[in-house]
Amino acid sequence: RSRSWASLLPRIFPWILSTALAQAGLLIWFVVRIPESEPLDHASARDNEVLLYVDTLNVTLALLFIWSGFYFGLRYYRHYQTAQLDRLRLDAAVKDAELRALKAQLNPHFLFNSLNILRALIPQNLAQPREALTLLADLLRASLNSGHEETIPLARELETVDNYLALEHLRFEDRLTVHRTIESAALAWPVPPFLVQ
Repeated sequence: RSRSWASLLPRIFPWILSTALAQAGLLIWFVVRIPESEPLDHASARDNEVLLYVDTLNVTLALLFIWSGFYFGLRYYRHYQTAQLDRLRLDAAVKDAELRALKAQLNPHFLFNSLNILRALIPQNLAQPREALTLLADLLRASLNSGHEETIPLARELETVDNYLALEHLRFEDRLTVHRTIESAALAWPVPPFLVQ
């Protein structure tokens, strides 16, 4: 299966040739056994048999080469398709492994402990920076948790959106106004994480 055409042809050519010789010989043997309507002399009959054998051999060789080319071409095409599919699966697995490695590098415990330390260092009278760190921690937690689920309820997605908007409100203050119209029945609908975000 892994051979190239150049290395495959020398291996299959003797088989094709021997098969063509045998098949042409069998065909001529059957044709000679059929009685002829007009008697021919012995030399003329032998010449006709040789010419008939050569013609039959040429046709048989051509047919066997065409059939072999079609067969091996189909086998190579199927092998190529399988190799392409395996390569795509491998690429997808590599990308998934890289994504998991990146998520693992972002150690949640270290990150959240650092955010808590920063929050503790901010004086109590500075409520906005403390609230901003809390909202940022909530957004990061939602981002890390969403990687394990394909869909989440819309209500949970809106909690993440609320945290983000609260963080942006600290930045833009009264310049940021949000209007929303959401039916209560829609809150249970599954959506991909961070779709609304």
